[in-house]
Amino acid sequence: MKHRLYLQEVLADGRRLSLGVAESHYLLHVLRHKKGAELVCFNGQGAQWRATISAITGKQCEICVHEQLCEARQPIALHLAQAWLKSSAMDTVVQKATELGISDLWPLSTARSNVQLTASRLDNKLHHWRKISRSACEQSGRLFLPAVHEPISLQALLSAPPTATCLFLDPGEEPLHVAPEPEPLTICIGPEGGWTDEERTVAADLGAQICGIGKLTLRAETAPVAVLAAIRHSWGWRE
Repeated sequence: MKHRLYLQEVLADGRRLSLGVAESHYLLHVLRHKKGAELVCFNGQGAQWRATISAITGKQCEICVHEQLCEARQPIALHLAQAWLKSSAMDTVVQKATELGISDLWPLSTARSNVQLTASRLDNKLHHWRKISRSACEQSGRLFLPAVHEPISLQALLSAPPTATCLFLDPGEEPLHVAPEPEPLTICIGPEGGWTDEERTVAADLGAQICGIGKLTLRAETAPVAVLAAIRHSWGWRE
């Protein structure tokens, strides 16, 4: 299987591009590719191309872009609004949710998130999550790169929801039922300590559909994976 490489630059048949030191190191020293090795490059917006390593100079390499392989239409919007989790749990959510086809990630600031960050640390976190999402796209074969938004409160999100249908996941509620035909969805999932009564009231007052995922109590980083997999399965794993 050819390595997939996300490139933000404009890609076009016959174009040559010099890769950065980090990308070049990964291709040359981790994957041990040589000059002439074939790659698949994608732009995160639905298109991908065949490419080859055309030159190696010092610590960097150049690629030559060949013919376009495909261009896909934008898939159904699937927004994950995940309460901010501590440590590596949020990294896991970003990675797995990207693999399972989310279009957008909204980190939620909730009463029990228990995360305090300065502006600089927040920027670093967002950059880190976007990097994880890019890597997950490369690995999973996804053509569209999810948007990772800045943190937002539950009330602000649901006051101007990104989709008409918003699911508010809460343990103990009736299991969610998803229509077999794909439709734009927003899924709200709480923190380790769960939602507060005030947040439940906000969700109900702003029109979210309150639902659960069975009797098991799942970890905060497991719940989004289970919910997204259930939704994708209900849709027949269609985009």
